[in-house]
Amino acid sequence: MIYHVPKTAKTVLRMIGIALYALVALSIFYKGVVNPDTRDPALVGFVAALCLPFGLELSRRGADPDQLIQRVGGPFLGFCLVILGWHFLVPPPPPPTGALLPAGEPMPAMTCAAGPGDLVMAFGSDRVIGSGDGPFTPFASASCPGPRIARTRQGLVVSAFGYDWYNDIAYGIRDNAVTDLWAPGLHARRPDPHTILVLDRFEHEVLYIRYLNRDAVRIRGRFLCGEEAQSVIADDRILVGGMRISGVMFGQHATAGHACARLTPGMPYGVQILAR
Repeated sequence: MIYHVPKTAKTVLRMIGIALYALVALSIFYKGVVNPDTRDPALVGFVAALCLPFGLELSRRGADPDQLIQRVGGPFLGFCLVILGWHFLVPPPPPPTGALLPAGEPMPAMTCAAGPGDLVMAFGSDRVIGSGDGPFTPFASASCPGPRIARTRQGLVVSAFGYDWYNDIAYGIRDNAVTDLWAPGLHARRPDPHTILVLDRFEHEVLYIRYLNRDAVRIRGRFLCGEEAQSVIADDRILVGGMRISGVMFGQHATAGHACARLTPGMPYGVQILAR
């Protein structure tokens, strides 16, 4: 016996399919839409993807090519013109440049004693206290130095470089200016006057430095050095060790943490993170 699906049921199933397709398209373009650097092309791509099932539905209903151009191509072209006009009439503000400015945020929790004029550098649950304005290198990941930080009259100045999995330079920052971005998909952002970000192609942090207040800096990120395992610094812990399989780290564990160190200009670094 042949069972014929009612016309109403076919319509419902078709609408469900279109809705699922739209969700898949949204998941593909979502990260591009929320990233200010790629928002316009991502929006155009998302709308183009939505036009495809609409055009197929019109074609199934017998629309001729002229009707498809009018009903699908016309609105899509109009949307592109709106995006283009908005981009030129209301351009995005230029990203901040120069020294990082204090964000006026509270000091990070700490058990160390910082004195007047000291600079607290917080990473994980560790704290390094710099005597004076620096420059300071608060930590080294294995034998590779971390970011170099100096406090000036204008604000905080950062210089840093990082390696990729092949032990090549992945990024370079000199006095807050990005000089190198060699790894595919790697990009830098200044989301506000207080922060420097380096992100990978998945929008995951590779380096995060925020000038919390005149006397404190927060550092996060992922740091590689030679053949050593990756060190991952979060707000409350540092992960080391483990094994990389298909680009994903497994078996990492937290360090003991809560280390305190005092650093003076000229010292190589405050804390060494041993990646094992």
